[in-house]
Amino acid sequence: MNNKNLLGLLASLLPITIVVGCKGEKASAAECVKDSVVSLSIDNDSVIKKKDVPLVVDSIGKSYSSDKGTVDFAYSFPVAGPHVLVDSIRAYLSSEMKGAADSFGEENSKTKPFPRLTDGKAMINYYAKIACENVIRTFDDVDYPDSKCPPELSMFVLKGNETSRYITYVSSFYLYSGGAHGMYSEYAVEDGSYIA
Repeated sequence: MNNKNLLGLLASLLPITIVVGCKGEKASAAECVKDSVVSLSIDNDSVIKKKDVPLVVDSIGKSYSSDKGTVDFAYSFPVAGPHVLVDSIRAYLSSEMKGAADSFGEENSKTKPFPRLTDGKAMINYYAKIACENVIRTFDDVDYPDSKCPPELSMFVLKGNETSRYITYVSSFYLYSGGAHGMYSEYAVEDGSYIA
């Protein structure tokens, strides 16, 4: 056989070899990411790393109540687990509580973020107290003699689900400022920050 014919035969076999090889890689890649969250920003060369230890949380809450209103905050505060994940969730909890505390705040006066994210009890006390002060200030001139429903603000950010590759937190927000009914919203976020 001459070199031209041999080269032609090898060139025709090359696409078949590539197709067969790629099918095997796709099947194993699909198994690797079965439970993971898809992200367009992950490189093709990245490696999915399972976390070695579960996230450990503590349920922490704080309530304030007066005749001018009620504030009720609670969250699942991470106390142990993968370092990057714990830091990420603590920053998220601070952001959620800050947003709720600002609900009744004055337009130009925004709450400063709590500086010590490692102290879950102090953080929730800080935001709940500010939220209560904002509720009282907002409704200080309003008289509720016949009403059994003074203003109410609640924010709960609780761990919803956890797998070896991601964790879900569910935020539930309720606001009542008078009228026939309050406003309620609920949403969830997933954190897969330990996917390297």
